[in-house]
Amino acid sequence: MVNYWQIILLGAVQGLTEFFPISSSGHLAIIQHFINFSANNLLVDTFLHLGTVLSIIIVFWSDIKSIFTQKKWHLIWIIAIACIPTAIIGFCLENIINTISLQMIGIGFIITSIILLISNKNIQQQQKNNKDLEDITIWDATIIGTLQGIAVLPGISRSGTTLYASLSRNLKPQTAFKFTFLLAIPVILGANILEIIKNFTLFKSLRVELLLGLIISCLFGIISIKMLKYMFKESKLWYFSIYLIILGIFIIMI
Repeated sequence: MVNYWQIILLGAVQGLTEFFPISSSGHLAIIQHFINFSANNLLVDTFLHLGTVLSIIIVFWSDIKSIFTQKKWHLIWIIAIACIPTAIIGFCLENIINTISLQMIGIGFIITSIILLISNKNIQQQQKNNKDLEDITIWDATIIGTLQGIAVLPGISRSGTTLYASLSRNLKPQTAFKFTFLLAIPVILGANILEIIKNFTLFKSLRVELLLGLIISCLFGIISIKMLKYMFKESKLWYFSIYLIILGIFIIMI
């Protein structure tokens, strides 16, 4: 039996943590552990992720629309290239993900905090970051996609890792921010639509609860994207770093 309040809580957590660079998968695993969430975790997580994809589409609709109306084939090609190593790594790590302990998630939080500190420094040193979307090379896309793939591990933030990878390849901060979210759309969709197909029978029995989770995660996703955009622009990613260090140590010790 699914508790509606649990779905609302998980939707809010997913919406905030998917885009705040603090690992949504890690936070969902911890919350589900402490509230004894016994429903089909994987299917619920799938719909919560679809809600956050919808929030990206809403916030970046003008950019997405321009890609197709202006036929930006280079950007489409680069996004496709970046998705390949992400998909390969995600497939290879699938069995490992299901066996990761809370302590390992805590270590992942600390790793993410270090990544954010480096990214924050890169944002402040903007003079060397001069690449726009049309300047991204196949090699850039491969490196960014590879690091994004590693972020399938709970505790490692996808948005934080992708931002770091983009900045390390000398993308302008605003370009890195936009590319991170555009790249998230096919990655999250591809990973989660397959789960819906595999669990379609269960979806029919949990339809209302899953749609509620999708809506809640979408609303909170929109809020978190806008908040992160401001904090990224103001070089305040270190706020998240402090939070993750404290949380990581706590999780390791329990």
